[in-house]
This record gives sequence, C-alpha cells and structure tokens, in this order.
Amino acid sequence: MFFLKSNWNSSSRIAENLNNLASLIKKWNNDVFGFTSYRKNIIIARLEGIQKCSGNNNGRYLEKLERRLNKELEKILDQEEQIWHQKSREEWIRDGDRNTRFYHTKTMIRRSINRIMKLQNDVRHWVKEDDELISLAQSFFLNIFKEDNIDSVWHQLTFSWLELNDVKKKRLNINISDVDVKAAFFQMAALKAPGPNGFPTLFFH
Repeated sequence: MFFLKSNWNSSSRIAENLNNLASLIKKWNNDVFGFTSYRKNIIIARLEGIQKCSGNNNGRYLEKLERRLNKELEKILDQEEQIWHQKSREEWIRDGDRNTRFYHTKTMIRRSINRIMKLQNDVRHWVKEDDELISLAQSFFLNIFKEDNIDSVWHQLTFSWLELNDVKKKRLNINISDVDVKAAFFQMAALKAPGPNGFPTLFFH
C-alpha cells in the first residue's frame, strides 16, 4: 500500500498513473518475488546442513539460525503460493494448506488449453508459424465483421424492440455514483483475467 501511495500522482489521470506504475511494479515484482525457487532451494540446503551439524559445539547459534531460516522459508513459500494462485486464476480454493502444486498444475493445464499451436486456413492447410497465425486470425475476424452490402439501408421495425416506458427511461438517465462503481468492481473476481493494461481486478479492490 505504501508503494502504491508513494508512486501515485493524484493530480494525474488514472490511465497515466497505471502506465507509470506498470514498469515500477515489474521492478518491484522482480526484487520481491524474483528468483523465489532459487532462494527457496538455498534456504532448504542451509537447513539440511544445520541439521547435519546439530551435534557440534555451536548448538545454540545453529538453533537461532535454523529458526530464522525457517521464518524466511515460510515467507518464500507464501510468496510462491501467491504467485501460482494468481497464475492459475482459481477462485474456489482459499487459504489453508499450501496448494502450490495444485495451482501450478492448473496453470500448466490452462496454458496448454489456451495456447493455439496451429490453425487451418481456407484451403485446409495447417498454419504453424507465429506471424502466419496472427495474419490468419486477423483476416478471419475482418471477414466476419466486414459489411457485405455497403449501400444497405437501416429499417427500424415497430416489433424489433420492446418499447421502454417512462419509468425505465428515467432510470437509464440516472447518473452513476462512486458507490455504484465500487459495488460493480467488488462483484468482479479478483484474480481472473487482467484488463488490457495488465492490472487484475484485485489491484483496484
């Protein structure tokens, strides 16, 4: 929270602040969460070394060091679980026993399902190269949404839409309050897919 407050300019627009924060958060993420697995392995190796040397004359010193390393390990394991929890985007499992392996598995499955390895073009040839996949996807959606008849005339039919009464029309003209915006945000899943700017809903929560 302190990091956000110290790097947020209240006189700037939200979009500008988010753009500025993006690069700062990436650096902070690398400093705090970076090399999590590497740091975990080092601490585990040191703890194993302490347990092997527990019978020597430095018993009290090793005891204190072991307690400190165990606290560091707990912190790293919490960070590791948070990372994989966010990547897995699973909402139904909450805090409790560590679910890092579950989150990791869910993330790998989701990535394999979401990843497009190849597509079939109009002449039924399989396309695999990244640039060809991008071009094929773009042309596909352009063809779907393009207008076939540019000279077409729009005709409004009386039975096309239900007519709104005065009460409903008045409700549509009501100004949206900050309370409405907050309520809408907090109804959204915190760790589901982030927006175009890369910030998940949890950030705004």
